[in-house]
Amino acid sequence: MDTPSDIIEALGGTVAVAVALDLAPTTVSSWKSSGSIPKWRIPGIEALAREKGIMLNIAQRPSQSAA
Repeated sequence: MDTPSDIIEALGGTVAVAVALDLAPTTVSSWKSSGSIPKWRIPGIEALAREKGIMLNIAQRPSQSAA
């Protein structure tokens, strides 16, 4: 599981991630489309994964957006 799409789906899908992070679903959908998750959102994604008992290995890669 290493693409934003894989990660989002493992966490319950676009709407579930958006609700958990208090974001618009279109924001999370844009991460899937662009293939990157903004680095400041990674802690929230990791916290959500911990809550759900899902192990993620999110490394900061060039494909992840700094913006």
